[in-house]
Amino acid sequence: MSIESLFENRNISITISTEELRDFGNLCAEKAAKAMFEQMKQDEIDACTTYTLDEVSDMLGKTKKTIWKWCVDGKLVKHKNGKAVYFYKKDIDPLRK
Repeated sequence: MSIESLFENRNISITISTEELRDFGNLCAEKAAKAMFEQMKQDEIDACTTYTLDEVSDMLGKTKKTIWKWCVDGKLVKHKNGKAVYFYKKDIDPLRK
């Protein structure tokens, strides 16, 4: 008997113990927490990922001149460390869509 066939017959009952229900709830909570943690970890990685002007130009298929214009116009935020210019992934991703 498949799960689908159980739902076709609406006159079913399932009996589980409180311990089984608790264990099932804990398992669901653990899986949800793990998924949330993995997403948070990926978000942190994405937040720290940076690209050079050349990389951004290649990724977006735009000239360096266009990228600089976007920076001047406020469409894209550039960051500097000394003379090095870089861009955060989180700022690039919306422009890739």
